[in-house]
Amino acid sequence: MISGRKQLLLTGLLLALLLFGLGLMEALFVREHREALDRIEERIELRNNQASGVFQELLRSEHEARRVRREEALLDPLVPAADLLVFRGGSFLLPPASRSREGEDRALVWQGALGGVGPGPAEDDEVSSDRLKLAREIHRRLVEKDRPGIESAMRAYLLHRARFLVPSEVDLPLTLAVVRALNERAAPDPDLIRKLLRDGFTRDPGGPRAGLMRQLLRRRDRFTRAEFEALTEQIVALAMIHGIPHTDFEARATENVDAPPFIEATPNAPSVDVGFAWYIESSDGSVTGFRFDRELMRSRVREELIARSMIGEIETVHPFDVTPGSTAGWFALTSLPISVSSLELRAEIPSAERRLATKTALVAGTGLLAMAVFGLGLAWQRRERALVELKHDFVSAVSHELRTPLASVRLLAETLERRLAEDPRAKDYPTRIVREIDEASFLVENILSFHRIDKGRWALYPETVDLLELFRRSAADLSLQLDRRVRLEASGGPSALSLDPELARLLVSNLVKNAILYNERDPVEIVVEARLEAGYVRIAVRDNGIGVPEDERDRIFADFQRGSRSGKRRKAGSGLGLGLVRRIMRLHQGDIRLASSDASGSRFELEFPAGEAETG
Repeated sequence: MISGRKQLLLTGLLLALLLFGLGLMEALFVREHREALDRIEERIELRNNQASGVFQELLRSEHEARRVRREEALLDPLVPAADLLVFRGGSFLLPPASRSREGEDRALVWQGALGGVGPGPAEDDEVSSDRLKLAREIHRRLVEKDRPGIESAMRAYLLHRARFLVPSEVDLPLTLAVVRALNERAAPDPDLIRKLLRDGFTRDPGGPRAGLMRQLLRRRDRFTRAEFEALTEQIVALAMIHGIPHTDFEARATENVDAPPFIEATPNAPSVDVGFAWYIESSDGSVTGFRFDRELMRSRVREELIARSMIGEIETVHPFDVTPGSTAGWFALTSLPISVSSLELRAEIPSAERRLATKTALVAGTGLLAMAVFGLGLAWQRRERALVELKHDFVSAVSHELRTPLASVRLLAETLERRLAEDPRAKDYPTRIVREIDEASFLVENILSFHRIDKGRWALYPETVDLLELFRRSAADLSLQLDRRVRLEASGGPSALSLDPELARLLVSNLVKNAILYNERDPVEIVVEARLEAGYVRIAVRDNGIGVPEDERDRIFADFQRGSRSGKRRKAGSGLGLGLVRRIMRLHQGDIRLASSDASGSRFELEFPAGEAETG
């Protein structure tokens, strides 16, 4: 025992050293993994910086490319400017304002007043009233079809329009009404109509004498939404009739111009608004910029990086990977995060993770294997000790079982020899001698049979055996041998099976003897029932014994296991009986199980293949 403990202690010490070494190895693997990830991140950061540089170059060059159109848009409202930004003097000059006046539709009243239906709005000044009178004069001449009068009235109207400034909400609808009247009642000069609608009478496309298209776009905040839409519709209809270009005007009038982002102060450096994708620069107190298409810019940055051999064909660029929550606001261009989704580099991360996982699994597997070996060694040592104890108990039990009947036989024989003739109490000694010898013989037979079956040395010689009849004979014999009253009931069928007769006798004898030994009732009752069920012959053996304790039911068929209690009249058995019964059943391709057990008795079920049954 001392050497075994030393060996166990040494094994445990070696296991601890092995686990410590595996821990150091795992720490080394983790450090290598972290360094590999750091190298990958450095390479990713380098590509991100390269992408950021290209992005900055493209934005600056795009801003410069839009400079001419930005200057034109400040003068001419027909120039597309929804994507341009000019902030000067605390207000936005570009993109053009798209807001409309709230309130009643006053401007359209002037068109209704052209035919003399009623005067214009009372609040208008004298100049506006004079303009209305001249327009009505044109209308009157048109009705009278007085061509010289029409031309004279038209020249007077244009002269008044050139000399005097009238609010746009008066001049624009009134002039447009005049053009409509000319179109309906006369054959106006196409050049005149073109100048009135589009070109204007001045070189300044944004001045007060510009064409009606430009005037309406620039002064849209003077009209309500309904007025603006109605005037736009009239201008487009007239332009289509006279073949005047109007698509740019229609596009400017119907485009949805988003409000530009708020600029709190003049930026010190080029900046990007993350929420709305605007780029701005400041110069001479003005802020200028443009709105760009995210996907288009992403594509251009990627193409430029590929052209410079900075990234591969399968990699993508994400220009707006910012801190979560920062979805809007201005960022300095140089600080705007740019990321390159490099599949090649990103693929190295899971590869590194897999390598670490593989190494960790190897370390863990080695540790578990070492612990398993240690556990198996410990279990084997315990099993060996338990087996030795079982064998010791078995030898003790068998020795006791053999010594007791043999001593009784010797004592009875000596006594019989000396006193048989003198003591009438000794008349049953011969019977008792035979009983003790039979019990010893049964025990020896069990031991020898168990040994032969365990070593695989028993050759089966099957014959037809009637198990029910064998139960009856065994109950009768054991009742006399153990001096107990036994009542056995056997019924059902088929009971004639093809079995080895010697093994069948041992099987039945052990079952019946167990039912008698572990029983305190008088008489001992045993009920045997045979039936054919689902291709098997099932034989149930029920007794009225003391039952099997709950904690012993899983091991009653194990070798050398004896019940912890037995009847008051008899000591426990040798521990071979039920173990031998199970071995005999399995030799015949069958099995036995404890179906139920309680204080009223136990029920065992034997199951033989139906092929073992003899049919006649």
